[in-house]
Amino acid sequence: AREVAPKDGQSSDVLEQVRALGSDEKKETDVHYEAEEHALFNYRLCYSVMLPGIDEKARLRVSVWDKNWVKRDEYIGENVLDLRSMFQAAQLTDHRQELESIEVAMRHPTLSGNQGVVRLSLQLVTLQEQMNRPLDDGRKDDPRLVEPPRPGTKWGQIWRKFNRMREFFTGNFKKLLVIAAIVVIVIVLLSLISVFKYTARGSC
Repeated sequence: AREVAPKDGQSSDVLEQVRALGSDEKKETDVHYEAEEHALFNYRLCYSVMLPGIDEKARLRVSVWDKNWVKRDEYIGENVLDLRSMFQAAQLTDHRQELESIEVAMRHPTLSGNQGVVRLSLQLVTLQEQMNRPLDDGRKDDPRLVEPPRPGTKWGQIWRKFNRMREFFTGNFKKLLVIAAIVVIVIVLLSLISVFKYTARGSC
């Protein structure tokens, strides 16, 4: 993304969000902290669609946000891509369809002018291709999707470390909860054993 409107003084903690119209499922990139005008992602987001049938899911809402931790994320702008012609071509040819490096202007309903420009590529692949080479969200299993260089301040580095810790604890919450419960049970049992021994000794 380039020319992103700053929300935190001279910069923004930028993330991009994608949602197929007609679906409640929204997906997000990671965050480029303290991005000054330009935010780099190199990130893949995947959706499953069924053909034939061209419906609302043939339109994609792309939006840009400023990530916040204390308050809600701040909306910067969005646009809707009409992909019906792409879907129709895939349905007629039964082959993958691609749109490479298209630029989409981000608009805000109450602000004038562009609030940023997002460059993205779209691929519509067949089920057989996906089965032969499964792809998922993120940068895994694709040498082209390397983490981009993101120069930033020490504050941004602190936020990145905090975010990694938050993602770790969020992703492993159930496992950590079970471990904590086991530790508590062991401590209680040891305490009971100690009390029992002390009581036994005192009663002799």
